[in-house]
Amino acid sequence: MLGADSGLDNPQYGRYADSRHHGGGVDAHPSVEPDIHIDRLYADMNRAYLYGLAHESLLRPWFRLLNCVNHFGMESRQHDRAGYRYALLSAIGIAAQLTFDDAPLEISDSDIQFTRNWENWAKSHQDYLKQGDRLFDRTLHFNDILNGNPEALDGCAHIRGDRGYVFLDNPAPVAQIAELTLALDAPTSAKFSVEEVYPGGMTLEGPGDGAYPQGGKLRVTVPAKQVRILKIVPASGERPGNIQPEDARAAQWKHYVGDWTVSRRGADTVAVRATFNYPRDAQS
Repeated sequence: MLGADSGLDNPQYGRYADSRHHGGGVDAHPSVEPDIHIDRLYADMNRAYLYGLAHESLLRPWFRLLNCVNHFGMESRQHDRAGYRYALLSAIGIAAQLTFDDAPLEISDSDIQFTRNWENWAKSHQDYLKQGDRLFDRTLHFNDILNGNPEALDGCAHIRGDRGYVFLDNPAPVAQIAELTLALDAPTSAKFSVEEVYPGGMTLEGPGDGAYPQGGKLRVTVPAKQVRILKIVPASGERPGNIQPEDARAAQWKHYVGDWTVSRRGADTVAVRATFNYPRDAQS
């Protein structure tokens, strides 16, 4: 088990005043959450919908539901790479049984391979994914969804004994910090190594020679509109390689669009202009 305290208001996704569900909202109170990536927006609403569906309608564990990766590329005629990858990882984190709705004709080979790799990962880790705990859930603190915060940090912990995986989803336009209490099935003297599975390539620098103690705090920065996946295992006693501060790469996810100005107004429309700062290390 993991204890979670984010320090932020979090949404109550479990109750609805109306039976007509629309991505976690109801007809009387539609949810308006701006995002240029429709796939990602639907992923955020899908997590809310599945959680409410499991608790209010089916009375079964939310993480055993059939989850959907909703892809709207066929409607836009353009493949939404960033939104699609966010949606796929978000779906795996909340329910490992996946279906796919729509697929654009021009989806890249790299994203097809990305999908296959993560489907295989989910199959090989199904013993972890079939059990889960939702993080940052404050259902008892809110009477209905309108009192929640749809941009609060979201996440799922899939822990078996003294090891497991944590999925962290940040739907907000700003970076947020998750604070987790390590309370796994291990002795009080145990120490844990925390490896980043996605985006991957680093081990988080814990307070004790790269490790985190049982009962200690694990603070993780989740960049805006991103998913971060962590693997927690007992520390081996040897200092792992490529240890970095947990926020070492947070700067690379900063927004590249800024300095918004209104360039033209009409009777019912407005045109805006912004600068776009393309990162040098992302030319490819």
